[in-house]
Amino acid sequence: MAPLIEPPLPLVPVLPSATVWPVFLVVGAVLLAALTMVVAWLLWRRGAPRRALRRMARMDNPVQAAHALAALARERGLPATGAWRDALDRVRFGAPEAGHAKTMARLCAEALTLLTPG
Repeated sequence: MAPLIEPPLPLVPVLPSATVWPVFLVVGAVLLAALTMVVAWLLWRRGAPRRALRRMARMDNPVQAAHALAALARERGLPATGAWRDALDRVRFGAPEAGHAKTMARLCAEALTLLTPG
């Protein structure tokens, strides 16, 4: 009859053997590294539109930069004014002018302020 009766639970919690603790440490370190990488990737992706705007402001071809800025504005839903859109359309579809590079730099700076909260 004795083998059928289970012993009572011990009052002190039983800790795993000493060989299991290094495994817990390694698994914990791997999980912490993975979490750090995910957070870093999310922060990097968050800054992608700002990096794209800075790159567009420095592009040699203002028409190509204007098309890229229009796509970014459409993708991000920038709350741009009518004058901003008119200036962007003049660079995109108008005749090439010498001042287009300065206009693109100004438009990218304004878009950067629209993307930056606060």
